[in-house]
Amino acid sequence: MEKILIKYYVWFSIFFLVLLAAFGFLTIPQVDDYDYALKAIEKGFLETFIHEYKNWNGRYIATAILSFNPMTWGWWQGVKIIPVFLLILHFVSIKFAFKTFFKAFTNKEVLNLTVVAMGLYWM
Repeated sequence: MEKILIKYYVWFSIFFLVLLAAFGFLTIPQVDDYDYALKAIEKGFLETFIHEYKNWNGRYIATAILSFNPMTWGWWQGVKIIPVFLLILHFVSIKFAFKTFFKAFTNKEVLNLTVVAMGLYWM
């Protein structure tokens, strides 16, 4: 029974990930996408990134993604690939996080700590 549930869970997850990737191809650029692309074309990526970080929103990754989008180079249909690319990067980052997390717990120095909270802090 448990194997059947896992099998359904895996197929259900795969179905929704494919559906999410397919919906990515239906995206339409919004006003802020055009605005960031225009600023990046006029001022350049680095100057736009610094200006937006200091004066507007203060976020690193969102500003970088919005300023470094395919519309900056005139590839208007490239926006439809960004959700798929972000989905792939999401899974790569989760894999890296779990690999690092479990590697830290197999490290002898972490296992010799007397206080669990101290081990979690230094991990």
